[in-house]
Amino acid sequence: MTAKTAGKVNADTEKLIRECGSGTKMAVKSIDEVLDGVKDGELKKLLLKSKEEHDSLKDGIKGLLEKYALEEKEPDTMAEAMSWLKINVKMMAGGSDKTIAGLMSEGCAMGIRSICGFINECPKAEDEAKDTAKMLVELESALERDLRKFL
Repeated sequence: MTAKTAGKVNADTEKLIRECGSGTKMAVKSIDEVLDGVKDGELKKLLLKSKEEHDSLKDGIKGLLEKYALEEKEPDTMAEAMSWLKINVKMMAGGSDKTIAGLMSEGCAMGIRSICGFINECPKAEDEAKDTAKMLVELESALERDLRKFL
């Protein structure tokens, strides 16, 4: 906890909110990476809807960050680089809609595991931070489920 936030929010709340913000940014970036390669209109519509939902959640997270005077956390540089590399290599190799759905599904599963891990690591987080994390898990779960018909 920084001096700026000392006394305003507990460490678990800070960590969980910041990780949710980072995860949401990663999701939006991943969707942006694949959108131009999507051919199926229904898949594109699904990804755009999910991007809007993630952006809306990101706005809510931004509000929590401001409420607690916390700085945003950027996604892990290595995770971001690996994601970019994986997406772009597969897209250059003839990224079909099935490939895109698979990549996005894998990303959802990773996001779910990550955020669930942080929920478990941060038992003293305030309810609004936990609720935000659960909303992010629900968004990722819904997208992963909806992508199945494109696999």
